Amino acid sequence: MGKIEAVLKILHEGDAIFWFDADVFINKHPYKAMKVSNTNLKFYIQAEGWQPNFGVFLAYPDTFTTGIFEYMKVEFEGKLQFDQDILKYYLKTHKNTIVNDKTNVTDIIDCNGICGDPYDYEFLPKYDYINLMTGVYHYNSRGNHVLAHATCVEGMVLPEIVMTSMFGSPHQEYYMKQKTVSVNYDFFLPTDKEKVDRSMQTLVYFAKKTGRSIRVVSKYSNHVIFCLNSFRIISPDYVTGKLGVQIVEDKYFVRAHNWFGRSLPIVVNVTLGDPNVSLSNLQGLASEQSTIEGLSKEELMLADEVVFNLTELLLLDEHAVGKLAGEQLGYINGSWSRPFNCYNIEKEIAGCTAICDGGHF
Repeated sequence: MGKIEAVLKILHEGDAIFWFDADVFINKHPYKAMKVSNTNLKFYIQAEGWQPNFGVFLAYPDTFTTGIFEYMKVEFEGKLQFDQDILKYYLKTHKNTIVNDKTNVTDIIDCNGICGDPYDYEFLPKYDYINLMTGVYHYNSRGNHVLAHATCVEGMVLPEIVMTSMFGSPHQEYYMKQKTVSVNYDFFLPTDKEKVDRSMQTLVYFAKKTGRSIRVVSKYSNHVIFCLNSFRIISPDYVTGKLGVQIVEDKYFVRAHNWFGRSLPIVVNVTLGDPNVSLSNLQGLASEQSTIEGLSKEELMLADEVVFNLTELLLLDEHAVGKLAGEQLGYINGSWSRPFNCYNIEKEIAGCTAICDGGHF
């Protein structure tokens, strides 16, 4: 109700409103970048398939638009019906007509659809104003979309990482400079949740010490609600937002090479060795002073990506790694303060409100 009343207040004051829900990530100026077929209409809204979506819309002050939201207010107060369904029903079956010019009261009159200015409305271009819940994606956009809806409700970091993972970044510098660390394993969740958490203890420590980013390997990076997507395997809001360790998408080096001509990555697969020496070898690697036979300091420094072996990481004592990581990376009073996983990872499929790592807020 608050959303409807806020929109009505602005329209009644004679101002237009461009509304975005909290789970919308804005990549470009949404109005300046806007391209529509008919510039004379009063209502433009995001598409969800062939239906309107109430999360993104541009409304100009007019009897048509105020009629929409006055109707929604009455229906919501009377039935507590989902606002999205109210809007869909109205645009499909009703229009508004002034019945009293003196009081500017509108009356809702049944009709078969809406036809002709000013009662038409237009969907915003689906490849520019993306609705991730519909499966309409443009994977090679290089981040040229205007905005995307259904990325995350809570958390400041995750929406941007979702968009970069799915669509890439338009910034060449992002793809030319970063070096990474990863693990030689494609995680399958939620069954691999403990493996993810244990391996991230080492990767976060190593990345923080060396200034590298973590590249989360995932074969499933094309659907925002799929549980095996890289940004659902770990918690970006915790790893990046709280601990300050950067995350890059699975396709980082492929995009860097194909889009901006970066050389194919130099990859170094490291072996920590016997458990008796693996921790000291890890410390040496983190200090970029290799103590591993057959791996020189120069090779380590030149590596675009350092790849750890999952089996070896699982053999490391988590408390020994925690003491190396320290409180700044979440090891406090002899234990890790929280998992590195997304809290919602147990859910194989989730709606937009469950993608986010909001469980710890």
